[in-house]
Amino acid sequence: MSQVKPPPSDQPSHENDSEMPGFATANDRGKRSVVSFTGGDRDALDDIGAEATPESDKPPPYSSIRHKVSAYSIDYDPHLRRDIDQPISHVVNGFMLVLQLGSCCVYVVFISTNIKDVVDVYYSGLDLRIYMLILLLPLILINMVRNLKLLAPFTTLASLLTVAGFGITFYYLVIGSPTLDDKQPFGTFEEFPLFIGTVLFSLEAIGVILPLENSMKSPKKFRGTFGVLNVAMVLVVTLFIVTGFLGYMQYGECAEGSITLSLPKEEKLAQSVKIMLAIAIFITHSLQNYVNIEIVWNGYLVEKFEKHPYKMVFEYLTRIFLVTVSFALAVAVPNLELFISLFGALCLSAIGIAFPAIIYCFSIWNQETTRFKFVLLIMKTGFIVLFAVLGLALGTYTSLLNIVIEFS
Repeated sequence: MSQVKPPPSDQPSHENDSEMPGFATANDRGKRSVVSFTGGDRDALDDIGAEATPESDKPPPYSSIRHKVSAYSIDYDPHLRRDIDQPISHVVNGFMLVLQLGSCCVYVVFISTNIKDVVDVYYSGLDLRIYMLILLLPLILINMVRNLKLLAPFTTLASLLTVAGFGITFYYLVIGSPTLDDKQPFGTFEEFPLFIGTVLFSLEAIGVILPLENSMKSPKKFRGTFGVLNVAMVLVVTLFIVTGFLGYMQYGECAEGSITLSLPKEEKLAQSVKIMLAIAIFITHSLQNYVNIEIVWNGYLVEKFEKHPYKMVFEYLTRIFLVTVSFALAVAVPNLELFISLFGALCLSAIGIAFPAIIYCFSIWNQETTRFKFVLLIMKTGFIVLFAVLGLALGTYTSLLNIVIEFS
């Protein structure tokens, strides 16, 4: 008996979707499904027809930064999606790697500078780079820990030290009734790009947002109006604003790149703050470098050495190499504020502003029902990207120019 074939659908065919590595889609057009582009089938859904919604308590597996590029999927042209996924993922990984290496550089400079500031009170003469060299071996050792759960007690200690350090720092910021009467209310236009870079660098934890969400017992609590992300960001931004405002009121133009370096050098209490925060930052260095390892090793190298008998050795060599690279950059430019502005402008303009807008635009462009909404989406995305490009160009140029002037 002959079978009657159903009429052809106007929707694009997805018969071969399951053959495309790492590709899954929802059947209903316009409905979001949480998927990961991994280049393999380890993130494939158990049932290709099953839908995973953003409300799910069980997020997709996360083993590489590149997955964030396609975290939200819309059922649009699979050829366009396939063509843009790999290039964008590599670009995002590149910027993320540079950002996290820059963050590790800032950590090295911060730790060394604060320790030197305390030691110089009792014994001066050692160059800052000597302190960095002394710090290199301990940094390598702490980054050899593969299971971050083993560092949990130490990260708890780091959190306690940070809270205590902030409390003492705020005490020094409010004593003496500081005012703005003798302070310049606004900076110069030439310093504005440095300011933008410094502000953007405060978003440097963007690389660990998705791993944090995916490691939560209930990931849906991470988002939402009063989710973990929004509440944490409000607290962090408030802390930055208050610290910056009080710091400028107290020290004015004499404020250093780190507020701890502006505290009285001779007082024991102020010295304890520098030591406490140096220890806390040292412990959390491995958390920042974790993203670098995730990108370089798990994202690119692990497949090449999967069956190699010395796979573990190569992983440890990768860890040592990444720590050494950040150390070498810190030794080359041991200036905290210039480092912060440079990597903030260079990387966060793209990672924190431009790429999210572009990915969002690619995700929902075919959902707009009217020409006006579509044009509005393009204009909004274009404005955000233009702002990011200007911040990247001006901030990077100004930071590099100041570095050349500083060390010429």
